[in-house]
Amino acid sequence: MTITAFQGRFTVDGLPYTSVSNIIKTDTKIVQGKKSKALSKTTGSRNKQLSATSRGIQVHSAAREFIRTGECDLDPAYYDYFSGIQHWLTSLDLDVWWAETPVLDSLQHLKNGNSAAVWCEKHRYIGIPDVVGTVGGVNCVIEFKTSDTLYRNNYNFKQFKQYAEWVKYHQAAMQVAAYAHAWKETTGTNIDAGIIINSTPNECQLFIMEGDELKKKLAAFHKLCREYRKIHG
Repeated sequence: MTITAFQGRFTVDGLPYTSVSNIIKTDTKIVQGKKSKALSKTTGSRNKQLSATSRGIQVHSAAREFIRTGECDLDPAYYDYFSGIQHWLTSLDLDVWWAETPVLDSLQHLKNGNSAAVWCEKHRYIGIPDVVGTVGGVNCVIEFKTSDTLYRNNYNFKQFKQYAEWVKYHQAAMQVAAYAHAWKETTGTNIDAGIIINSTPNECQLFIMEGDELKKKLAAFHKLCREYRKIHG
């Protein structure tokens, strides 16, 4: 397989593939989630000044460097978002195979120049997991998120303000499930659990998904894929 990446677009052996994150952005739940977030008004003025995109890039880069070397260089403005991730990286019994690119020699074939990814041929999606490896001997995909709000893996339908927090979790869970599926298809190795680490300036959450929940989130993501392909081919 030959992977080519250009300006965020991927091809595998010349065929166009869509990133997992771009497919998730088409989820209609996002619109309702934004309305719910507007009602909650929980974002502080200090944090509004920090670009979410820049923050994510900086913190992910620091996490990757920390995993590989035990050290990292990070703008102090983002320390509060990184500290929770650093805590979990040092606390978990973690054996890393992949940190946004292959770590193990046996996975180097997934690289093509500076590009490395895993993919699903049937639905033509591709993605770059943050971390893949074992936690306490269990094969896992780990996804890092930085946010100004906490996530929740369930919500009271009578409390609309909670919906935005659930949507954020749901999107991250679909992303992890998609990466787990793509990892199995690309490498032949099963993933038994997914972990989401959501780091806010004041608190860091860790969610674990296994079994039926992973299957449900993958089914929801594949439904999005089918809807995406109907429109975009």
